[in-house]
Amino acid sequence: MVNNSLIIGSSEELGRRELVAGRVNWVSGNTPEKPFKAKIKIRYKAPLVPGEVTPIENNRFIVKFEKTLRGITPGQAAVIYKGEEVVASGIIEVEHIPAPEVIPLKLSSEEP
Repeated sequence: MVNNSLIIGSSEELGRRELVAGRVNWVSGNTPEKPFKAKIKIRYKAPLVPGEVTPIENNRFIVKFEKTLRGITPGQAAVIYKGEEVVASGIIEVEHIPAPEVIPLKLSSEEP
């Protein structure tokens, strides 16, 4: 039996406003003690976007973006900039906010 689902939503629902990154490299060698504003790049050719970076346990950080972003992908690098200087980088682990609740739509099929 084939189970087809179609999930419908707005383009805004495809994006996320937070991410968690691990395996962090703080360029200074020191982990900041409190959250700070910075610009973040989530892909090599992506634009810099403003957000707040919060260091957390296990050599990780959370980024809260000022706007919703698409393309936050586990395995990609998140690079943190202060001005033109790179202050840290980490590997995106997961989107921090779970996907919005979705209601699957059953598609008609030839089988009852």
